[in-house]
Amino acid sequence: MTVWGERLEATRTEFIEGLESRGWRLVARSELTKKLFTGEISHNVIVSVDADFPFAPPRVFPPADLPASWHRELDGAMCLYPETGRGSLPWLDVDDFVATIERWLEATTLGWPADAPDMDLERYFEPIQESLLVIYDEAIDLLLNRLVRFKVQGPRIELAGSGVKPRKASQRRHRLYGYVADIGEPERPPRSWGELLDLLDQRAVAMLEREARRGAIDLLLLRYSRGGAAGAIALLLSYNSDGISLRSVPSASNSVATLGLRGGRDAPLLSSKRVLVVGAGAIGSFICDYLARSGVGHITVRDPDILRPGNSVRHLAPPQLAGQRKAFAIKYLLERRPGNMTEVEVDLRPLRAPHEVPELLAEFDLVVDATADGAASAMLADAARTLGSHIISASLQDEGRIVRTDVIPPIGRDPIPAADLEKSNALVFEAGCGDPVSMTPPYAVNEAAGVASRLAVRLLLDPSSSGAGAVHVYA
Repeated sequence: MTVWGERLEATRTEFIEGLESRGWRLVARSELTKKLFTGEISHNVIVSVDADFPFAPPRVFPPADLPASWHRELDGAMCLYPETGRGSLPWLDVDDFVATIERWLEATTLGWPADAPDMDLERYFEPIQESLLVIYDEAIDLLLNRLVRFKVQGPRIELAGSGVKPRKASQRRHRLYGYVADIGEPERPPRSWGELLDLLDQRAVAMLEREARRGAIDLLLLRYSRGGAAGAIALLLSYNSDGISLRSVPSASNSVATLGLRGGRDAPLLSSKRVLVVGAGAIGSFICDYLARSGVGHITVRDPDILRPGNSVRHLAPPQLAGQRKAFAIKYLLERRPGNMTEVEVDLRPLRAPHEVPELLAEFDLVVDATADGAASAMLADAARTLGSHIISASLQDEGRIVRTDVIPPIGRDPIPAADLEKSNALVFEAGCGDPVSMTPPYAVNEAAGVASRLAVRLLLDPSSSGAGAVHVYA
């Protein structure tokens, strides 16, 4: 046995012996059992220590006659540990493991009061093996209790609108047909066609049974709620001599509200902010991207430069947009992203005239300097210091080994001192480009844009927390 195998076996043995010392009976090499109580009710519980242990929890099975409930796996095992809480392997603490089982039994007996709204209804149906995803948006509300059609594009199955399955197969190409309904807030998870019908009103049941008899329902999209949270489950129907079987298909909402959930808690506050990003190169492109994803209401991108194919190695824009102005390429990408709420404007003028700068500082809530133009950077910095404003200046130095973002002037701190590293003398040039090509790697660009975006949000919402900025030096 290898050292790693010995380590795993020792952990497994220690865990099993810990259960045995607490009254559990070993009935097979990896299976233990014990009678646990909730009040006066006894439950014969089985613990199975599988091959994935210790990096997956043991599977725990309640008695077969325990009524169906939430927080069960498809095979009937208890769902004891959410995926997000498994990093510390909490089940290795035997006392806590047993206590978790007892809490599960008590919650199941009481009907899971005050349960977190886990939207996991698909857990209770056999999953499809194909890689597919059903996508829906706000239109699901308008299509409740209606026959619908779905558009199939590769792995995507999109809710497309109302529709009835035609009888000719040639008319059904790249389409699925189904029904949209709301099953409310089930007391326990349905697991079959019959249990689903029990949750619908008589009109919907009659419609589904009639359409199912003629094979006209391919897919059910069912809205439901738990603890005030709303979700949906997609179920693929199969017709056979035993009746109708159901398999779950992963589904997800593409609504603006759902997409906005991942924009961060500051998104509502940022929606009224106006930001000018000077410089639409690699760093500037990702700053625009991150600020738009985070909910900034308006971004003006200022840069006259044209996107070259080589720029796309580090730039947000793909090489297919080569030949476009960099600023227009950024606008194109941001405004076509589903859920985008950011207004994007383009200014193709180079920043040269000093008299413009006071107007820019007054017009925008924040100016971000992401240009490689030293004269423009100096002008913006000097104006901010003179006029009592603040800007963000993002830069990479020494081929990305220095990642620097300055708040100019700093707030409550001294400016960040200069950082110098030994420079490379080997310059690289690209045909048609007068300046040397920077050998900065793409990951440094993303780091610089991420730091600058974080500081930009701080300066917009809580200026006192932004300090002088940040510098990371990688010698």
